[in-house]
Amino acid sequence: MRGGTLRERILGCALLLAVALPAGATAGTTGTLRGRITDANTHAPIAGAVVSAVSPSQAAQTISDAGGGFSFLSLQPDTYTVSVTKQGFEPQSQAGVTVVADQSATVALNLQPALKTIARTTSRSTQSLVHSGITSDVYSVNPAGQKAAATLSGSGSLTQAYGAIASAPGVNIPSNQQGWYQGVYVRGGDVDQVAYEFDGIPTTRQSDLAPIATLTSLGNQEVQVYTGGTPATSNSSGLAGYISQVIKTGTYPGYADADFGIGGPAFYHQATVEAGGATPDRMFSYYVGLSGTNEAFRYGDQFGGVWDPLYFYPLYVPTGNSVYNILDGTGGKAPNYGFIAQPGYSYAQAMNFDRENVVNFHLGIPHRNSFLRDDIQMLYVTGGIQAQFYSSANDIWFTPAKGAQTGVGYPIPYLDSLYYRGPLMQTPNAKDLVTGLFPSSPTDRSLAAPIGLNVRDGNWNGYSIEKLQYQKNFDAHSYLRGLAWGAYSTWFINGPNSAQLVFGSDPADYEVLEHGYGGTLIYANQLSSRHLITAEASYMTQKLQTYNAMFSSTDPFASSLGATGLGTILSSYGTPNGKCYNYVTGQPWSCFDAGSQGGCLTATGCFPGTGSFSFNLTPGTAPPGSPADKAGARWMMTENGQSGQIDNVTPGFYSFALTDLWQPNDRIVVNAGTRFDHFAYFTDNLVDGYPARAFWFAAYNREHCGGPGVAPQWTWNSTTQAFGPCGAGLAPMTEPGNGLYNVPASTYVSNVF
Repeated sequence: MRGGTLRERILGCALLLAVALPAGATAGTTGTLRGRITDANTHAPIAGAVVSAVSPSQAAQTISDAGGGFSFLSLQPDTYTVSVTKQGFEPQSQAGVTVVADQSATVALNLQPALKTIARTTSRSTQSLVHSGITSDVYSVNPAGQKAAATLSGSGSLTQAYGAIASAPGVNIPSNQQGWYQGVYVRGGDVDQVAYEFDGIPTTRQSDLAPIATLTSLGNQEVQVYTGGTPATSNSSGLAGYISQVIKTGTYPGYADADFGIGGPAFYHQATVEAGGATPDRMFSYYVGLSGTNEAFRYGDQFGGVWDPLYFYPLYVPTGNSVYNILDGTGGKAPNYGFIAQPGYSYAQAMNFDRENVVNFHLGIPHRNSFLRDDIQMLYVTGGIQAQFYSSANDIWFTPAKGAQTGVGYPIPYLDSLYYRGPLMQTPNAKDLVTGLFPSSPTDRSLAAPIGLNVRDGNWNGYSIEKLQYQKNFDAHSYLRGLAWGAYSTWFINGPNSAQLVFGSDPADYEVLEHGYGGTLIYANQLSSRHLITAEASYMTQKLQTYNAMFSSTDPFASSLGATGLGTILSSYGTPNGKCYNYVTGQPWSCFDAGSQGGCLTATGCFPGTGSFSFNLTPGTAPPGSPADKAGARWMMTENGQSGQIDNVTPGFYSFALTDLWQPNDRIVVNAGTRFDHFAYFTDNLVDGYPARAFWFAAYNREHCGGPGVAPQWTWNSTTQAFGPCGAGLAPMTEPGNGLYNVPASTYVSNVF
């Protein structure tokens, strides 16, 4: 379109708009190199000069236009040597030209007439903080810089990219972190306000705003840290900072590296193998990287400080004589502080096991009668980090002597559960009672069996990414790139010990499952020597499910029923519309009080860890003429013991971006962009998903009063065994606009321009 007619320009703009289909814009994985060729004596532009850009990752060639301008629109991030040849002039080259993804580098070359001077070569640092043509607050770290900065984030992430990120100005990473989703603070923003991308793919999980990947350093060609405004073509949405990883491609000549490490006194060993290569014409390239790391951590001494409790605090908290002091290990009356009340321990991470695999292929498709080629990329990445904590009985020094001293059981038992597998809101049936083992525990054991003395709590963060990309190069000045990707990630936490420890921090069972899919279209066109226009459109969705079984309530002396492991089996005497009655007297009663409930009515029989369960499923009969008899009350199974928070949310994001890289002269670059984001969240239908849900909603609303800015007040008085009136300024929760209500499936939408 350079110097074309008005009609040609209009057609070019129409094509630009036509490709901007709903497909959020994704940050690029390639950069741009532009410049001008002029006569060193007359400063006149030189047309028809052959310009080549060569690096180990890529080689490209183009011809300067009538104004002496040239451009390479899609170069892999690397350090290039730019060479120019023209008949009648001495060859010229400039080494050390760094191309950064999603940015434009600028080179100006002056050619001397032939025989006047010897060919010259100039160089520039390959790791400058400021690169020519970059208009954003972005810091790019190449592989050499990443290796040099590996220790900046502490010993717990030597094989990850956090060291490179920490080297960027404006970034703070607290030391001594370990593993996945470490705290990254960019110019005062919080950790969940940082956005992440992996080779042009958004990797922020929308359920917890965490990166699905482990930020491994394996295979990183470039780590970019934006500490200011992000490009209009970025996709992962963040309020404070933006981090992008670009993956290596094969090089010519090829290479193979193996790196092995072992360290002490804490146990550490790692092995990394990398191989990359390409054909001389770069029509085919490959990169393969495999990595594994095992790492232990020392706290105080080689035994984590547990042998010297006075020296290492607070991993071990000495017990005292005060009553109900949480810090002395008694547990007090605070909720959810566990069955094992003494001694008081917190625990820290003990081990990391990191496994990473990266495979990246590029296949070129040559054009006939042209030096141009199309490109196909196939990328596969998988990995994960397993973490274990000092939480086993042996770790926390919970010996038989300690069990005898504190009066609590030894060893620690699994919190198994009793479940009801029959239909809810129907008459209970004893045949539907089943025992359920603690999640992820051995299946070949007896009920409430002891936890192994060396069994630790821990979590696993695994992921995989698949990407297929095709780039069609129409000519030296325009291309269309389309990519489709899929991602899978998990976050599994299992805490059989933590669920019973005073300072336990892990949920009993926590599971996050994510399947993500998306696609992107990018069209770039050097409309003139001064304007590089890029249009981008993309779509992303995730299938998210989160299951969270927090610590069980194990206080047998509470007014409500004690928990059976992770959940509570409950039958209620009442009506389906949320009215409950005392199953002995037939008088109106609270649905949340044991007087209207069947189930585990004896603390010793239902308390976790006893190895036995008792359950009252005998249907009651209301006394003739009682309120219960008149209302037609009956026994109904209203809780099946499946206790846990389940979230199912499906985000659907699409975005459009249009940018212009305007270079009015050789010294000024203006990067202007506009972007539109459409964020939609689709939630589940909560009305029909759980049969007893409507019963409990109705019971809650009947028994509570509320008002604006006031927490709901329960009107049931267990002492007088009667319902009281609403207090001043409060109204029954059944009034319109007041109370809790089931909601159907809905969509929440936000548009940002």
